[in-house]
Amino acid sequence: DDTVERLAAAESLAEEILVEKQQVVDYDRRRNLNREALNELNKGRAKNANKVWTNFGDVFVKLPRAQTSHIITAEQATLDAAINESRDRIKAKTDRLMALQGESLDPGFRLKGMRVPDI
Repeated sequence: DDTVERLAAAESLAEEILVEKQQVVDYDRRRNLNREALNELNKGRAKNANKVWTNFGDVFVKLPRAQTSHIITAEQATLDAAINESRDRIKAKTDRLMALQGESLDPGFRLKGMRVPDI
């Protein structure tokens, strides 16, 4: 009976990990679209325009280029934070999954990348 419970918990945790990974992929796809939009605003046809058409869900709105750029940049920061949080949750859940399976993770799995302020 204990084995069945461990297997069920492991299956549930594995599913959560897959959902988190898909969420990271979705966030990253959106982040890339935003990056493309920022490049278009700064270097493309819109660089000389005062106002640009901006899509918010189902609505298109004409906004000042600087405001649009600020909105996209703020969303990029939010997406970066969400991606990092999801990656941290994936690591924690993977650690728990490995423990449920009686295995241990390689210590290198918990390493975090360095950023400029860390140097």
